[in-house]
Amino acid sequence: MAAAQDLTLEPLISKLEKFILYETHSYLYVVGCDKRQTEYRVIKLDRQVEQPSRLDEILFEDDCVYTRSELKDMLEMIHEGNKAHGGLQRINTGFGILGFVRFLDCYYLILITQRKKVGVISGNTIYGVK
Repeated sequence: MAAAQDLTLEPLISKLEKFILYETHSYLYVVGCDKRQTEYRVIKLDRQVEQPSRLDEILFEDDCVYTRSELKDMLEMIHEGNKAHGGLQRINTGFGILGFVRFLDCYYLILITQRKKVGVISGNTIYGVK
């Protein structure tokens, strides 16, 4: 067991500031990066599960933190493996994820695609979103 002085509350990666949405025939990929665009995280969403009852049936979070070159290599491999169905396509870019909502038989990703600076509180920027 780790000693108390060895424990840390530091996040795995600094906060994610930009999100890029990609799609293949079978999956959606959400790639999040930090402000400096040096560290990347990936969420994969399965598009082929019919009528999922829970989000964890379709959402898979990759525990790895990728560098820019590692991410590029991974995205190229996904593209090459899916060429028969159109490859990997970049769909949209966003500034945050509000969450997921379920309507009828599937889940929808709510991605913040527009923001406007509306103020600053104690040095922290406040945005209005659309």
